[in-house]
Formats: sequence, C-alpha cells, structure tokens
Amino acid sequence: MHSPPPRIVAAVKVLIYLVFFFTTAAADATSHMKICVITEPCPATYISGLTARIQILLKHLVEESDNDVEIITAEVVHPNPPSEWHGVPFHYTACIPLPNYPLFTLAVDYSAKLWRVIWKMRPDLIHCTSPGVLVLPAILCARV
Repeated sequence: MHSPPPRIVAAVKVLIYLVFFFTTAAADATSHMKICVITEPCPATYISGLTARIQILLKHLVEESDNDVEIITAEVVHPNPPSEWHGVPFHYTACIPLPNYPLFTLAVDYSAKLWRVIWKMRPDLIHCTSPGVLVLPAILCARV
C-alpha cells in the first residue's frame, strides 16, 4: 500500500488547523464580553442618524447577547440626562455646545472621565463613534 503524497498530507494538516482555528474563534466570539461604547452626541437625548444607529447597536448588545455594556457620551443640553438606557449605564464627559448649533455638544473631557471609566471597566472591546476628540483617548486606551 502506498502512502499519500506529501502535498496531500500537508493540505490535510492545514485543513485540520483551519477547522480548529475557526471553531475556536467562533466559540470565543460567543463568550461573555465587556464592551465600552464611546459616542457623541448622547443617543438617549439627541435625535440623528448616528444616534439611531447607536441605539440599535445598544439594543442588540443588550437583548441578544450576554455582554456587559457601558456607554461614555457627552451631554450638556438636557437638564436631567438619563443614567441608563435599556439597562446600559451612561457615563457623561465634560463637553461644550457648538456656538452655532447649541443642541449638538462636543466632548472635551478635561476631567479625564473617559480614562477613569475605561480603567475601571477594563473592556474587551471599545467601539468609538465620535466626530470630536473622544476618538483620540479611545485609541490610546485600546492600546493599553
């Protein structure tokens, strides 16, 4: 009886490795994760396409998974901003309203609230959707 050619043996080994790799990755993807969503403006008090997309993301993360989700956002317009939305806790950074459009706020985070929340939470995943400066500390926190 002949042994299989070395190319076939190598191909089978690669196939076994790939099957093992992708099944392990799929199992890890369904495990419990801590997720930090960083966005501005606040998806609970401001209406726009961006905030609607973040609301859908948060709803999916809360209702269809077993993840711990927290959100860091900016808010100065609403007199009493919510502390949570659908069970997702909100953390507010320091921000300023735009001079020509006061309903829209941009975070300045001079109090380092974002750093403190991320340091305490130690998220597995950081999702940042921000037109302002929150993206810079989010990138740095993701590298730490």
